[in-house]
Amino acid sequence: MATDLADLERICALLADPVDHLPLAVAPASVLTLLQDQHARRVLRTTEGTLVGEAFDAALLRQSGDVAYLVRDGVADLLVGAGVRVIA
Repeated sequence: MATDLADLERICALLADPVDHLPLAVAPASVLTLLQDQHARRVLRTTEGTLVGEAFDAALLRQSGDVAYLVRDGVADLLVGAGVRVIA
């Protein structure tokens, strides 16, 4: 099931980064494409170093823009350490 971005944007106002507790934003298409490309090349890792195995269809971005939290089937993985570094 694909994530409804309109719904994700609405609930995003209620969510906070699990590390710095600042608001999150839906990642723009450019960041999502970058992360999905890294996933396809099997180089996308969490901040704890775990290889990301499952596909995702959206991401929530930390205000600093350096970490994203992946969204699968409308559910964001907001555990500490589950974020992925956004590296161009």
